[in-house]
Amino acid sequence: MNDSSSHKKFHNLDIYCTGYLKRARVVTLKKGPPFLACAIKALTGPTDNVDYCYFDCKVVGFKAKELIEQYMPSIQQDREVLAEVKLGDLWTDYFVHEVGPKEGQEALGLKTRLLWIKRLTVDGTVVYSSRSESDGPPTIGEEATPDSAVADSSVMASATGTGGEGIPSTTH
Repeated sequence: MNDSSSHKKFHNLDIYCTGYLKRARVVTLKKGPPFLACAIKALTGPTDNVDYCYFDCKVVGFKAKELIEQYMPSIQQDREVLAEVKLGDLWTDYFVHEVGPKEGQEALGLKTRLLWIKRLTVDGTVVYSSRSESDGPPTIGEEATPDSAVADSSVMASATGTGGEGIPSTTH
């Protein structure tokens, strides 16, 4: 059998977005190994009237795991941790709110895998920046604002075009 026919090919559903990192945690299962997870409050819509789309993510990228673990205290302290990310393998999860003002209400959550972090800022300061998905060396100490990160983000590009630096744009 030749080499090309022995490899499965897949179609990927990738999402490139900018959002605030929330709820960083280690999830322990009854069966199976624990895993790192976080929520992303992704920015969407016009920059002067931002709306949000929430994703619950299993962190799977090697460098993404390192960064989430390193900045978990900042995320848990509810500091402004903004990231440009690549997500993959989107699926939905039905659940019922168990506590809070929505207790008992049914909801649908968006679940995905966090594959790659392109850029990470904490309280407006860039703490990590990668030029490619191969997780190149970081750039540290550059000043940034949430607006400048959004302006550079592919999330604000047109639905048919590409975002900055050739990254496909996304919509929801």
